[in-house]
Amino acid sequence: MAAAQEAYLADIGVLMATTAAKLDEIERDNDRKAMREYIELLVPSIVVMTEVVGQHPGGRRKLQASLKLRLAFGREMAVVSSTQPATSPPSAR
Repeated sequence: MAAAQEAYLADIGVLMATTAAKLDEIERDNDRKAMREYIELLVPSIVVMTEVVGQHPGGRRKLQASLKLRLAFGREMAVVSSTQPATSPPSAR
């Protein structure tokens, strides 16, 4: 059983090294299509939530966006909030 576990871990190590090399190549070539494919594979769900957090003196709304990410290998949603509110209403984007 220990030999099977070691073989499995060795296979995973090779897969991770191959994936890291592929990601380095994609980044070096700035291959946007391949980047998108990897993101879609690893992050199958992204939800953007926009919240009004105030108003500018000129009357425009101050907005703050938060993202909920579902990672392919995770069970829970990860929430990422922006640190700087957006300055235009969603209809202007």
